Amino acid sequence: MKVVSNASPVIIFARAGLLALIEGLFGEILVSEEVYQEMIVPTKPGVEAIRKAKSIKKLEVKDPSRFLASKACGVSTADTTVIALAKEQGAALVLIDDKRLRRLARETGLPVVGSGGILLKAKEEGLITEVKSTLDLLIKHGARIGEPLYRRILTLAGEKIKNGSSAWPEGRSRLGGPC
Repeated sequence: MKVVSNASPVIIFARAGLLALIEGLFGEILVSEEVYQEMIVPTKPGVEAIRKAKSIKKLEVKDPSRFLASKACGVSTADTTVIALAKEQGAALVLIDDKRLRRLARETGLPVVGSGGILLKAKEEGLITEVKSTLDLLIKHGARIGEPLYRRILTLAGEKIKNGSSAWPEGRSRLGGPC
């Protein structure tokens, strides 16, 4: 299965030390050169894991001009190349966390999944036994997952939220990411 990724899912899983989870699920992950450059900014945590990952394959987008209209919707050049590469490669799945880019990808007919969906698939495949602890780890390492989405992911995973409990990771902002 061909899988194309935007930078954010790979970065957040690398920061949390979970890049092997994505590799175990999807094998090879295709990224454009522009996306790869976003992933290896020297000051970002997880860069070494990304550089060493043999599963991340950089590809040149053959005709980015076909998808430059997406830039009018406020997405970056790198984000535009995600959609272009996925279309060119006939991707079976595109990994994207950004809400605006997810919408654009779906509008072009691409199947999209974010970090939460990756965890749900990992549990379904038996690579993790529960979603909550792994989701909490991603949030601890900067994943921007708000409380409503957090609750929805846990519900889809079949993991119960205790009555009266917010289930929200202690010490985290309600908007996700570090306080």
